[in-house]
Amino acid sequence: MTKTQVQKLKSKIGEVNYRSKLASQYQDKEILFENEPNKNEIIQALKERIRSTKKDFALLKKNHVEFSPYLEIGAEFGHRAAVVEERYQTKGFALDISLESLLLAPFFAKHLKLKKIPERICADAYNLPFQDNSFSFVFCYQSLHHFPDPKPLIKEIYRVLKPQGHLFVNEEPISQGLNLNLWRRPTKLRPWEKMLKYTLILPFISRIGKTETDHGILEETFDLKTWERSLEIFENATVWINPFKYGPGTKITKNSKTTRLKPSLISLPFIFALGGGIKILAQKDNSHPDKISNKVTGILSCPTCIKTLSPNFICPKCNTRYPVFKKIKLLMDKELMEKLYPRL
Repeated sequence: MTKTQVQKLKSKIGEVNYRSKLASQYQDKEILFENEPNKNEIIQALKERIRSTKKDFALLKKNHVEFSPYLEIGAEFGHRAAVVEERYQTKGFALDISLESLLLAPFFAKHLKLKKIPERICADAYNLPFQDNSFSFVFCYQSLHHFPDPKPLIKEIYRVLKPQGHLFVNEEPISQGLNLNLWRRPTKLRPWEKMLKYTLILPFISRIGKTETDHGILEETFDLKTWERSLEIFENATVWINPFKYGPGTKITKNSKTTRLKPSLISLPFIFALGGGIKILAQKDNSHPDKISNKVTGILSCPTCIKTLSPNFICPKCNTRYPVFKKIKLLMDKELMEKLYPRL
């Protein structure tokens, strides 16, 4: 049996420190990473992410997915959460471990012409500060690959989902079988890497994520077996598997009788050679028929005790008071808070 791995403190500290530096670069205060986006470039990238989010959520709506209350994990600047609130009149939370990223929500809302700034929570995804059965909808983009194994995170998401609630995951990688992994390349390719890209060999000899891994951040890719194990807790799921750049994709409907994520024979060689991306829509079963509210009030909890917090964010069991900084609630255990945000 494969042992589940968890994210180490070093990676969490690296994530927080790196995002803090990027926050300065994104505001054009200073250029710290020449091969990472500046203000104009990140705004253009965010516009593209918003366009793809709108398409995704339009399709989910057609499939009768209930969006409210929602939780976004790895929300970064809250731009996707803002779009969901504006278009579908939802209520929920944008959660990220990076306080600096969440603090940039008003800055990017202005430049992206977003009218909403979602309620923001700074917390650890391993210990979500919410009651059981709280959300109709949980979603995350480009987040799970920053952890060594998605299974414990998906298990925690399952806990906070309501019966019949949905989890939506997108823009996560599938491992590539043909890659020598000689080095990590940055987001913006260096001149010699551009030359290798034009020869079409770059994707077979290097992997992305240099700046992140230099800071101790994990940049993982998972094979389909790992995704299978991670989704075991869900009885029903629809999974889309698409090769990177070229080749046919596969749509798989997972239920109690079909648990394997097996691409079609025509898609499999493309996945092996090129790697790919995975998109997931999973639904929690209806084994808990309790009557549950659709409100977002009263569901914030102590991440350690899972007891409902008082209005001034004090846990009635362990008596921990959780801080609020510029409208952002920091809800993580005391020891982790001291390591990541000692000034608070």
